[in-house]
Amino acid sequence: MPQFTRDIEVRDGHGTLNVHYMHKRSEVDGAVPLLFVHGSLSLPGFGFSEAPKKSGFTPDYHAEVGHKLMLSLGYNEYGRFDFNIHFSEFHARQGLIAMKYGGTHTKARHTNMSIIYYEAQHSKDSGFISLTGGNPKIPMGVLRFPKDMVVAPMSWIKTTGNVVFAGDHTLVGTNKGGGHFAAYERPEALVEDLRNMFGRGGPAFGVTSKKGGYFEK
Repeated sequence: MPQFTRDIEVRDGHGTLNVHYMHKRSEVDGAVPLLFVHGSLSLPGFGFSEAPKKSGFTPDYHAEVGHKLMLSLGYNEYGRFDFNIHFSEFHARQGLIAMKYGGTHTKARHTNMSIIYYEAQHSKDSGFISLTGGNPKIPMGVLRFPKDMVVAPMSWIKTTGNVVFAGDHTLVGTNKGGGHFAAYERPEALVEDLRNMFGRGGPAFGVTSKKGGYFEK
């Protein structure tokens, strides 16, 4: 996968951050662009991305970086796939969305894991770590794998936002393993769920204008 870095200007005095990312444009006509984020990888202050220059880098600034990166690549509308520390979820979106993240880093500060949660919990919008309040209204999908760090009840997970698709891989017949790193452990399951959500007939089909999405020929 081709890898790059790009300077992203962040508002409110946070300055320009050099952000690492991987990018491959789809060869499928009408494919829905996807911003794929796994916890700590390449967020500001993690991996090969430059760390924030001052405190107060709350979740909405992380969302801003991801959004501006997609705009710079020519994607005005796109879907988003995130791994949260409690469960996996992916967002179909047409506006700026809240970021959920966690994990450790390989660059910058060794206390980043603690700092990033501290900033989130002390922001004016800390709904991303709560099952009530501040939940996104955009169509959202959730995934649950049996070996995740916390396997929350699906009834709880569905209260986190406008959930239109749920892939439960803990049920009898679907439990083939996979956990917090399901993108590595169960890539075929993720691909199938994304296609079922964004493809023709799926609950998030058509969320990006002029993008027909995936469908079986």
